[in-house]
Amino acid sequence: MHLRNRPILAAAAALGLLTASGCGELPTAPRLDPGGVTAGSAASGALTSVEGVEVAAPVGTPVPPAGTPDLTTSAGVNGETGGSLRLEAVSLDVPPDAFAGTAQISVTIPDSTKLEVHLEITPASKNHFDVPVRLTFDAAAAGRDPRAMVIRWRNPADNQWVDIPTTVDPQSGLVWADLPHFSDYQCVSEVRGRAGW
Repeated sequence: MHLRNRPILAAAAALGLLTASGCGELPTAPRLDPGGVTAGSAASGALTSVEGVEVAAPVGTPVPPAGTPDLTTSAGVNGETGGSLRLEAVSLDVPPDAFAGTAQISVTIPDSTKLEVHLEITPASKNHFDVPVRLTFDAAAAGRDPRAMVIRWRNPADNQWVDIPTTVDPQSGLVWADLPHFSDYQCVSEVRGRAGW
């Protein structure tokens, strides 16, 4: 080996040791507060958990808190008088005489980026309506073109989405369907859905 290469090898070995040891002992190493959160992570306001270790997310990268619940609302409704519920771009109108007695109705949006909703009524014995309940999606408010939209029902037997009779008002941007029962529903572009996008 030439003597000229020894300083280069020594520098490479030193760099390798620094890399292997990490930056934990350097003066610029991140400091942990007593709670175990990296200093400066409070400014980003977002923490995530990786195998039980809290890690600060980069600034500008939103990380939802673990266990964030779906968007949901519920109300007690008297089936003889009816009522309405609204959540984001979804509204539900229960007409008078839809069912006998009272029930708790829940509207849940599992993903706010989609026009999709889970509807539930308790007790479950009231989940067949004498007068259909109207489900309305405000496609225009959600930034969608309502003209080619269709509402679909998820058939639990085969987990497939099935088109149901849908009414569209291009002027208001509203898309609605009258439901005989509650389940999972979505409002999608008919052209896009059939093309398999």
